[in-house]
Amino acid sequence: MSTGDESDHPDVVGRLRGLRAQMEARGLAAYVLPTADPHLSEYVPPRWQTRAWFSGFTGSAGTLVVTRDTAGLWTDGRYEIQAEQQLAGSGIALFRVSAPGCPKVEEWLRDTLPAGSCVGGDGAQFSVTLAAALRAALEPRQIILRLDGAPVDTVWRNRPALETRELFLHDIRFCGRDTSAKLRDLRAQLAARQVDAYMLSALDDVAWLLNVRGRDLTHTPVGTAFFLLTRGQAVCFLALDCCPDTVRAELARHGVSCAPYGDVWRAVGALPAGATVLYDPQRTSARLRAALPAACRAVEDADPVQRLKAVKNGVELDNMRHAILRDCAAFARFQCWVSRAVAAGGTVTELSAAARLEALRRPDGRYLGPSFETIAAYGPHAAMMHYGATPETDARLEPHGLLLVDAGGQYLDGTTDLTRTIPLGVLPDQARREYTRVLQGHVGLARARWLRGATGTQLDILARGPLAQDGLDYRCGTGHGVGFCLCVHEGPQAIANRANPVALEPGMILTNEPGVYRAGVHGIRIENMMAVREWQSNACGRFLEFETLSRCPFDLRPVVPGLLTPVEREWLDAYQADTRRQLAPLVDDETRVWLDEICAWPAC
Repeated sequence: MSTGDESDHPDVVGRLRGLRAQMEARGLAAYVLPTADPHLSEYVPPRWQTRAWFSGFTGSAGTLVVTRDTAGLWTDGRYEIQAEQQLAGSGIALFRVSAPGCPKVEEWLRDTLPAGSCVGGDGAQFSVTLAAALRAALEPRQIILRLDGAPVDTVWRNRPALETRELFLHDIRFCGRDTSAKLRDLRAQLAARQVDAYMLSALDDVAWLLNVRGRDLTHTPVGTAFFLLTRGQAVCFLALDCCPDTVRAELARHGVSCAPYGDVWRAVGALPAGATVLYDPQRTSARLRAALPAACRAVEDADPVQRLKAVKNGVELDNMRHAILRDCAAFARFQCWVSRAVAAGGTVTELSAAARLEALRRPDGRYLGPSFETIAAYGPHAAMMHYGATPETDARLEPHGLLLVDAGGQYLDGTTDLTRTIPLGVLPDQARREYTRVLQGHVGLARARWLRGATGTQLDILARGPLAQDGLDYRCGTGHGVGFCLCVHEGPQAIANRANPVALEPGMILTNEPGVYRAGVHGIRIENMMAVREWQSNACGRFLEFETLSRCPFDLRPVVPGLLTPVEREWLDAYQADTRRQLAPLVDDETRVWLDEICAWPAC
């Protein structure tokens, strides 16, 4: 592990030096900075971006560990290339979580620190699960974990304040069920578990349960709030000055009262002795758990709201179909524009391409903004799964190679996520073959039918199988759940080669996004959204299948036809024809002509 103070990152070096001084003053041998806020959100507000501020690594997942003389950053396969580039010269070593033999954070701390030393962190940024894993690993060596506060403010003197914005109601015509109905479902689950109170921290859970949306997080339309449900009360803790009278009155109509955001600690601490209190240890901070009185009976279990909102109702599904189709129409217009603009020799860059797509989405009256930062990655940049162009890296698009565009939108009537890899000219044989294998994996998963009870883990091989024929794989999952005007990455369902015990149920929405990522060469990903639905029931049981929701054409020019099976070609023919039929009324004449061309098989 590098220990030198490198000049390539003077800000990072100075910040780490300041943090180490504070650690020494507090008797800490190490300090751990996860990527999290007090609600364990995916997209972290500026105030809580401590890991990024101290490391210079801007990816949305990772943990920084700082000791008196070393530092390391742990991140997964989506960000390894980005992290390697951003950490270069910083003195921070990169730990590749997906690499065989990579130690976990707690294992590395256990094996590195002297017995009897002390590790620090901010309990507001640790899940109960993470804190427990650290304590369990460190305890045999009498290493103490202190999560009683951070020395961060002393070093980060201009640390941003927490910003909150006005909340708004999510109309019943979009969400399909009112808050009273959702609270009844939740209370029924709590009663079945003999639970007296439920602590809820996840912002998307609170937003879904109360049919309220906000603008406090980048890319996710939620407000900053906690929620506490007991047998007789339902209380939302939030910034009262950001809760209009209309919102407060609607919540009151459903039996929900509002209290100041900071009162949640007092309210949890005041729960009566003997009360049985439920919380999800992966979605609750160690700080909130510490507020629970010792006289209460704590029950750790999977978040029931997450399960409830994962299965979309009929109104939500219908709305999602409309939102996705409009979003795909904007994307098709973008595909048409970028392909022709680059071929004509126009000046198009990654940033200007992303801006053009955003401009095409914006006129939609239900559009709220992107569901994540658009990835417009040309050539080798696409090998970084979550690449984000900057003015320093902004590449000009040339009439050759591949452009990967992964983009999504937040609409009042749904959340979208779509990726297309666009050929900008003649491609080498290797790129064409790999493009075909990715497309085959996508089709294989889209066509899946299975006996109810199967998990995404069991279906994952359908996407990876065609790539494995050429010795290829990808270091990430194949599909994630998608929220309804909420988080673009939603659980608990997923399609991945790591264990996930959650069975896929009708109404769940997932993505289908196999890929190939060659560092320094290219990245290929093809992604649609799908909904789980009933297929048929017979003597063997109930069978399910996927309904492909996205309707955006695949560019078939790179395909090696000889690799496709007749079944794959039949599926692609039907998909392209149906895409042409549904999108044609929603796009301009030029894009309609382009659709006719792109939805047909190439002459080769």
